[in-house]
Amino acid sequence: MSSPPWASVSTETTPQVDYSEEEQLRRNTKGAQIGGVAAAAGVTGLIVSGPLLGVAAAGGAAYVAAGNSGAGDTARGIGDAVVEGGRKAKEYDEEHHVVGRTMQVFGRVASVTARKAQEIDEEYHVVDRTKEAGVVAAQRAKEIDEEHGVWEKTKSATFATGRAIRDFDQRHRVVEKTGRGIANASYWLASKLRGDDKKP
Repeated sequence: MSSPPWASVSTETTPQVDYSEEEQLRRNTKGAQIGGVAAAAGVTGLIVSGPLLGVAAAGGAAYVAAGNSGAGDTARGIGDAVVEGGRKAKEYDEEHHVVGRTMQVFGRVASVTARKAQEIDEEYHVVDRTKEAGVVAAQRAKEIDEEHGVWEKTKSATFATGRAIRDFDQRHRVVEKTGRGIANASYWLASKLRGDDKKP
C-alpha cells in the first residue's frame, strides 16, 4: 500500500532570517525609493501618453531603481525626493486641509463652468461649428500633404535628427552626466525635505 502524497513532505521548518535593524531600514528605504520613482514615472507617463504608457513607465522606472547602476542611483534619488515631498505635503494637508478645500472650490467652479458652457453652445452652436472646422482643416491638411509630401519629409527629418542626437550623446555622454546631476540634486532635495544637513 502506498503512502499519501503529503506523507513525504518534510516537517522541518525553514529557518527564519532575522535582519538587523540597519538592514531592515535599508530595505524599507530602497522599497520607498522604488515606489516613489515608479509613482513619478507612472504619473508622468499617464499625463503624457495615457494609462498604458503610464503603467509601462512605472514598471520600467521601478526596474531601473532596483538595479545597482548609475541609472538606478538616479532613479532612487528621484524616488527619495518624491517620498519626502509626499510626506511633507501630507503633513501640510493634514494641518491646513488644502485638498478638501480645493475639491469644494473645484466642484463649485466646475458646475458653474459646465452650465455656462452649455448655455454658450446652445446660443452659438460652438460644438457643431468646431466639428465642421475640424473636418475642413483635416481635408486641407491631407491635400497639402499629398501635394508637398509633408509627412515623408517630416519622417525623414525626424530620423536624421534622432541619429544626430544619438551620435552627439555617444560622443559627449550627455545622458549619463545629466543622470548623475539629477541623482545628486534629488538626493540633496530629499535630504533638505527631511531636514538633514548631511551630504548624499
